[in-house]
Amino acid sequence: MIDDQSKALLKTLSEANGIPGHEDEVRRAMTAALSGVAEPTMDGHGGVTFMKRGGSDRPRILYAGHMDEIGFIVKSITDDGFLYMIPSGGWIDQALLTQRLLVHGSKGPVLGVVGAKPPHLTPPDKRGEMVRIRDMFLDVGACSKEDAMENLGITPGDQITPVASFEELNGGQFLLGKAWDDRVGVALATETLLRVGPDHPNTLIAAGTTGEEKGLIGAQAAAWICDPDLAIVLEVGITGGVPGVDTKEATEKCGQGVSIVFIESGAIPSPTFRAFARRVATEEGIPFQDSFYESGGSDGAQISRYKTGVPYLLLAVPCRYIHTHNGLIASSDYQAALRLCLALARRLDAKAVEEIRGR
Repeated sequence: MIDDQSKALLKTLSEANGIPGHEDEVRRAMTAALSGVAEPTMDGHGGVTFMKRGGSDRPRILYAGHMDEIGFIVKSITDDGFLYMIPSGGWIDQALLTQRLLVHGSKGPVLGVVGAKPPHLTPPDKRGEMVRIRDMFLDVGACSKEDAMENLGITPGDQITPVASFEELNGGQFLLGKAWDDRVGVALATETLLRVGPDHPNTLIAAGTTGEEKGLIGAQAAAWICDPDLAIVLEVGITGGVPGVDTKEATEKCGQGVSIVFIESGAIPSPTFRAFARRVATEEGIPFQDSFYESGGSDGAQISRYKTGVPYLLLAVPCRYIHTHNGLIASSDYQAALRLCLALARRLDAKAVEEIRGR
């Protein structure tokens, strides 16, 4: 079970709002958590890094999690006051109907519900077909376009985020909430700096990157700011262990430990760094599982291209129902991921980093 410090941080980050390009609220939460530990440095995309020096300026180890979540942007407002929206990040269409969303307008947040044509008005032969996002709308209770814009303060371009509260399931064994992708990674990077102590033989950097869901926009900026020797990218995993998903589709399961990823779409985490992490996890008694991602990518693809190349490790906390309103993670998996992050922080001295980099 995770302790109250981890739980409070996860709740704060999960319930913060921030689609790609609008990560300010998440950045403020991360900065508040690290107050007195490390000073923030912002990049031009709105990302933030925090550097904590230990026994030496080198090597520098970057822990990166992306702050943005999937959401929507207001595209247009009908004369009757309904909103059409476009996704910012990948959504599953069938997860949206009748869900609550929050529009962040100039006069404050406005609650709405996703609607579509009633099934009673749909031809019988079409009722079994999926309703597409382009045919959905957001009902904020406005009576007209003028009402939505002037009284509610909504304009095209406003960000829209899911409404979902942080909850504990089964006595805290599982944690339910929105935006685990990738507030889990932000929490792990933050807690690594908070908990590591002064005796690490390196300099540690926690980064909250921006725009990952829209093309890994902020990852390179984080690398340029901190000039890392190695990077640990922290994500959520695509998990099986649920009805309809077998091991040939997804090898990882909730409750079986932190995932150490072999391959992802468009990039390959460092095999030597992965072997080092597996050895550390084994020696420390940290439960872990091997994972393989045939689709989906991470900030590692961009961080690894910095200068002459940065070897990176991809760690993930298995998460059910990603890219929907509500994700579910096991507390024990988060704890295992944090333990591995801290163990690596203590063991990645100059000799270990040189071996990983093949020097």
